[in-house]
Amino acid sequence: MSGIIGALGEAWSELRHHKLRVLLSLIGIAVSVGALTAVVALCEMQRQIQIEQSDRQGGRAATVNVSASSSGMTPFDLVAFDERVTRVSERFDFSHRTRFVDGLQLEVQTPDQVQPVMTRLVDPAYAVIHRTPMLEGRWFRDGDGELLAPPVIVTESLWESFGRPDLSTGVTMTVQGEAGGTYPVIGVTPRQYMGDEEKTMTMLFD
Repeated sequence: MSGIIGALGEAWSELRHHKLRVLLSLIGIAVSVGALTAVVALCEMQRQIQIEQSDRQGGRAATVNVSASSSGMTPFDLVAFDERVTRVSERFDFSHRTRFVDGLQLEVQTPDQVQPVMTRLVDPAYAVIHRTPMLEGRWFRDGDGELLAPPVIVTESLWESFGRPDLSTGVTMTVQGEAGGTYPVIGVTPRQYMGDEEKTMTMLFD
């Protein structure tokens, strides 16, 4: 009788020992799968960040960039050039198209002083092509160029120069010089990196 009890006790001990081994194996598998999933997710997140940064600089994949300039005393015919690009884009059925002019400088009245602000001209499709995120407000819409007071979008640093006002209250910006006037601010783009203090204003090409 004692032999049977001893055998049963030993069998139960072995069963408990194997259960612990199986449990430890399952825990090890779960940890391994979790670690592998986390590594893959981090790599995919980093890849997506790099893609979006590249798109903001040069446009999405398959973006075609066409530029033109004048030389000598021959004036540049912007209207004719725009018509040619429009015909080509319609011929090849481009999904999005934007004109882009950079390097303009306008005198903007800030609460402290009048300061030069770099300005660029774009079409509404620019935000789609270049993955432009918005911090506050909205991007341009079709028809904004027909408004009597053309809207503008500013960078976060320029927005802070005005005290980060609530855009829903009707924030405006006064520009002096040849393009002088009062422009409503409809959106703010966030800083592209830590410490980005670029003060830039974006207007519609039209």
